[in-house]
Amino acid sequence: MGHSALYTMCRILQDPGVAQDVCLLRGAVFHVNMALWGTKRVTTLKCTSTSVLPSFLCVSVSYCATYAFYYWNFILFIMSLF
Repeated sequence: MGHSALYTMCRILQDPGVAQDVCLLRGAVFHVNMALWGTKRVTTLKCTSTSVLPSFLCVSVSYCATYAFYYWNFILFIMSLF
């Protein structure tokens, strides 16, 4: 995964047209998470959490309240790492 793939996934997360495609959103969140903070992170990516978190916020706002709670906990966890 490179910078352009990360950018594409962030754009997918911000796109209101795919807000109902749960599998696509989960996949984008998963791959962004694994690329930046996972056990097999891509060390060549120079991306801070503040550049990705707004995309996660778009997902949580457009999603139902149950998943919004999950995403906010995830965001708070990421912020606690820094």
